[in-house]
Amino acid sequence: DRLRGPGGESEPIEVVERTDSICQPCPNRAGESCSSEEKIRQLDSSHQALLGLRAGEVLSWGAAQARIAERVTPAAFHEACAPCAWRTLGVCEAALQELRVRAGRGAAE
Repeated sequence: DRLRGPGGESEPIEVVERTDSICQPCPNRAGESCSSEEKIRQLDSSHQALLGLRAGEVLSWGAAQARIAERVTPAAFHEACAPCAWRTLGVCEAALQELRVRAGRGAAE
């Protein structure tokens, strides 16, 4: 809610290598770990590499969105997110397309 609210663009976020607030609704979350830990580590690693991030890095939500819009093309999305079961729901891809349009990057590249 803080990210979507007024001033959300300046809200700081931290890159972590453990379950976090993004993982909250996932049925595979088991406290501070995940029942799909190996697969999640693979996904996190590919996303960190694609976005040029490292654990412990702190950046604003606005800076994170700009980096995503710049670096995550539809092709890169499909490659980096291929092992994710949630990809088939289309929610992430729709959000990426919306973000890229807002950033002036277009939906496809």
